[in-house]
Amino acid sequence: TPPSMNVNPKDELEKPYQTFMLLLMISSVAMIMEYLILVPEYMSERKIFLNERKRHIVSNRPYVIACMLTEVPRGVLHASILILVGYMFHSMNPDSTNIVFCVVTLMCGCVSWQSVICLVSCMFNEENYVYNMLFLVLGGGTLFGGLLIKLPNIPIIFTPIYYISVPAITQRALVVNDFLCCYLSATCDASGTDGGFSYNYTEASFFGNDQCPVALEFAGDGSDEGNLGRLALRVIGLDNVDPFIELSSIFSIAVASRMMAVVVLRIVERRREGLKEVNVNGSQERLRGLLE
Repeated sequence: TPPSMNVNPKDELEKPYQTFMLLLMISSVAMIMEYLILVPEYMSERKIFLNERKRHIVSNRPYVIACMLTEVPRGVLHASILILVGYMFHSMNPDSTNIVFCVVTLMCGCVSWQSVICLVSCMFNEENYVYNMLFLVLGGGTLFGGLLIKLPNIPIIFTPIYYISVPAITQRALVVNDFLCCYLSATCDASGTDGGFSYNYTEASFFGNDQCPVALEFAGDGSDEGNLGRLALRVIGLDNVDPFIELSSIFSIAVASRMMAVVVLRIVERRREGLKEVNVNGSQERLRGLLE
């Protein structure tokens, strides 16, 4: 059946790109918000924490747990607001299961990113070092996360970022969850082939190409449902990504980062005590030398 005159095929076929950019922007804003809020908090609390450690008022593990309990509600709130705004301004996957998965994924992504911020903040005493390190993680995850550059085209040295960067994993899970099934659908009939138009999505060219992508050919057996979303995933190289595995990876990184933060605090504290002992011994030797 030819498309109705009031439907612009170009608008339908641009939905994957629009949704892709919206999800990328939402996840990036969520990560940047945590990045800008938490680093100053950790740095302003550092002196207080060190003084309390000297007086044995608090230990490392309760401190990390307390930070987590303070940060998680804010991350959940930020993620919920951003997803709500996204659905208000653009039509994303309307299925209830996909909506829940989208919200949960962004929440877990924010919480996991908070854990990474906690870990990096425990490594350094200088705020600029923390900002620089986290910016590299955030920027590297966005660039080499598989959305802007396909995995086969990522240089080998940056390939680990694809698998361990929280922003990268979160963005992939969000996009795959939205595109996989089943609201982004189009056929060659619906996209205007019968009216003299066609759209070769795989070559990103607009109307005027007589060849119809095989993935968008009309089948009529129900397999057309969601075919445009699946084609978009194949074009950007995410057709083999399992969003549930990505979600479990995000959760694992969140837990591992908090545990590593406790270990890092212990290592830094022992190193500080060792340096203090060395300085004390050196001062005593110089004093003996003066007295002799």
